[in-house]
Amino acid sequence: MAELSVSRLSVVAGGAQVVSHISLQLSRGEFVVLLGPNGAGKSMTLRAMLGLVPSTGSVTLDGASVPDMAPSERARHIAYLPQSTALAWPARTRDVVSLGRFSHGAAVGRLGRDDAHAVDMALSECALEAFSDRRVDSLSGGEMARVHCARAFAARTTFLLADEPVAALDPAQAFRIMDLLQKKARRGLGVLVVLHDIALAARYADRMILMKAGELVADGPTESVLTGESVSALYGVTAHVAGRQVALNGLPD
Repeated sequence: MAELSVSRLSVVAGGAQVVSHISLQLSRGEFVVLLGPNGAGKSMTLRAMLGLVPSTGSVTLDGASVPDMAPSERARHIAYLPQSTALAWPARTRDVVSLGRFSHGAAVGRLGRDDAHAVDMALSECALEAFSDRRVDSLSGGEMARVHCARAFAARTTFLLADEPVAALDPAQAFRIMDLLQKKARRGLGVLVVLHDIALAARYADRMILMKAGELVADGPTESVLTGESVSALYGVTAHVAGRQVALNGLPD
């Protein structure tokens, strides 16, 4: 089984240690949520895993160093959804989704048979067939979020790292995006998602990784990791956790 392995990953930025000796593993078919307060180092961890920022430690995919891979090779194995997904040009939906095939040697407007099939399947999985020829600057925020998911799915990678894919979405659209990611995990994709929404994380995560102040503080099945005590220690708020149901009760007296 393919495995993405992180060992003692550390990042220093602006003279400060923002990620400190993080170790974790992600296997195919897992849906893992990385949870923590603002400034915990979650986004930087994802970027370091992809070799996008200088770091120490190691990140390997089945023993091969991920930071040492050529960008196109890395993109064939690991899809990345960053926080900022604004587009600077009014492209068609299908053309944006087709960018997921760039690492396979395809070019927008010149897709081979396999590339076109991958794009068609991604559009279908994300219920975007009716939007295929629409300009993306005419889409809603929720529709755009599905376009970016489809772009990642079209790459047909083994793993997907997503940084706040539901930020600024209403609850219905957030559920829709998380449903899409969960279905892909059930079909064998290894998914690691950074979230701030504790209730959403509890609903979907097979496994939860908790981070605070650049350090990993817990890693395990959601039911065992997510407790009232762990939420309080992580965020400084009181919480009641029953199974996968989370109620935040506010600041402690």
